[in-house]
Amino acid sequence: MTIFQDQNITQSSLQRLIDDQVTEGQDLEYKQNIFPDGKFDGKIKNKMLKEVTAFANSTGGTMIIGIEEDDQHCPKNLVGSGLSMSQYDTWHASFNQIIQANILPRLHGLVCTSVPLDNGQIAIVIFIPRSYSRPHCCKIDGRQEYHMRVGNIMHTMEIEDLRKAFLYTNGLQDKIRQFHNERISMIMANECIGNMGTGPKILFHIIPEWSFELGNMIDLNYFRTNPHFGPFSGNSSRHRYNIDGIYAYNQNNKGVLNTYTQVFHNGIIEATEIRCFAGCVFNSERDVNYNFDWDSLQRMVLKFMKIYAEMLEKNHVPKPWHILGTILNGKGYFTSRSMIISDVLDRDIINSLDGICTDDNTIQDALKPVFDSLSNAFGYSQSFLE
Repeated sequence: MTIFQDQNITQSSLQRLIDDQVTEGQDLEYKQNIFPDGKFDGKIKNKMLKEVTAFANSTGGTMIIGIEEDDQHCPKNLVGSGLSMSQYDTWHASFNQIIQANILPRLHGLVCTSVPLDNGQIAIVIFIPRSYSRPHCCKIDGRQEYHMRVGNIMHTMEIEDLRKAFLYTNGLQDKIRQFHNERISMIMANECIGNMGTGPKILFHIIPEWSFELGNMIDLNYFRTNPHFGPFSGNSSRHRYNIDGIYAYNQNNKGVLNTYTQVFHNGIIEATEIRCFAGCVFNSERDVNYNFDWDSLQRMVLKFMKIYAEMLEKNHVPKPWHILGTILNGKGYFTSRSMIISDVLDRDIINSLDGICTDDNTIQDALKPVFDSLSNAFGYSQSFLE
């Protein structure tokens, strides 16, 4: 269940949990930890690590530090965490360091918020997402432990639990690759948006791991009404709903698409550029006067990918996101960079290296291996990104 509608939590919000006798459960845990001077002792640190990984390996949940519970796991008193507001930053820095150093693989999307109380202390609310990189282990006294949550009880994961979790992770990678391959096939066959012609085109995908969890959906109306939502090129664009979600597009006077950006119901974004890329890659049979420089194209893509990333964040789509770039129908074409002609592409379908956007980097960081590998395909040593 949803404990809080948002992260704007007050003392009254916490008191309602006590008044309504909301018991601990699969996605809720109460703690009465005391942190002297904002620091963790060894026992509290290990307990917190186990609880956080148990939530992440299960359905996610909320941990509230500063509520005393009774023997039936019902909230009893709002006592505080032992910290004042002035000590919270020290505590938060220590907590982040402990999580980063002792949970593998890295856990993303953890959010903490402090709640001032009338007694001069604060309560701390920790939102722990269900991880799409599970299973996570925590390092306890030099050994690795795996935990999960069943009801309001934390359990050590058994062999069968671990096997299922690892199979989920491997299956997730397969789903990402399968989705990407299917979209490539549909675009090549002009079966997804409309007539895109048979010339060269470049496309980019932002694929959140979150998107493959059953039932996860975004608000398409947010994109329809957002003035910044549009395809890579063109001064204006049209919007249209389709079976996959919503897309923005431009087309020429013959009805052939120049560019489009598709947002899927589950938060995946697919952006395809035809006009500017067809002007970027050319051969002796094309109009070489229309030369859209390779680095200029990358800068345009980066600009819009930053916009799309911000939109996903506004829709609370958690990371990690997989970033993929693909050149289609490119065999025999070349480009230029500061008037330096590239090598000729040697195949029709060129897939980039994967980029990963996490809480620890930016969409630009994630695009670096994508741009570099596509630049390599043209014979350049790297992209414009340093």
